[in-house]
This record gives sequence, C-alpha cells and structure tokens, in this order.
Amino acid sequence: MPEWTSNNLACLNVWSTLYIMKQLKKTFKMSGDIQMKGLLFFNPVLTPSEREFEARGIADFLDVVFRKTCDAKYEAGINRVKAMGDMVAVLVSPNKTVADLAEIVDQDYEF
Repeated sequence: MPEWTSNNLACLNVWSTLYIMKQLKKTFKMSGDIQMKGLLFFNPVLTPSEREFEARGIADFLDVVFRKTCDAKYEAGINRVKAMGDMVAVLVSPNKTVADLAEIVDQDYEF
C-alpha cells in the first residue's frame, strides 16, 4: 500500500487540488484511503469511454496545477502525455485510492 503522509508533497498537492475541485470533502488524514469510485467525477452509470473522458479532464487539471502553481517538473523520461496517461489509469480504476494516485504523481513529478 502506498504511503499517505503529509511529509510528501505529491500527497499534499493531490489532496489539496482534489479538495479545491470538490472531488473529495475529507481532511488530509482521512483521504488517502478514498477509492476513485468515491470521488465526485466517478459516475457508475457512465460508459468506460465516458469515464475516461472525465478522468482526462481531472488529470489535465492536476497536471496544470502541479506545473503552474506548484512549480513541479516532470521526472527524467516523463512528459505530459505519459504523466496524464498514468493518472488516468489510476482515476478510471474504481478500487484505486487517492494514495495510489499520489504515488504515481510522486513517480512522475518532481515537486
């Protein structure tokens, strides 16, 4: 299980951005275990392609916030396409957690 800690900027930035987007409403401490299916965008009646479309919008917003607000850079060998694809893969997986999302963000971005 990925580590959910306030000492990790990926965790803090994922949580704060999702919180501001109103995708989740819980405190930082209580958010790591929230599954993707518990986020606001994750509508169970959407088709997989519709859910992916929604996830791409979330991933795009996260990427822009990370790079423009948090001044994050991509890790070596990572670009926008790869980082977005990695986030979308987690976002469309109903049982993946916010901590899982932060873990992939930590692998792809340098904060």
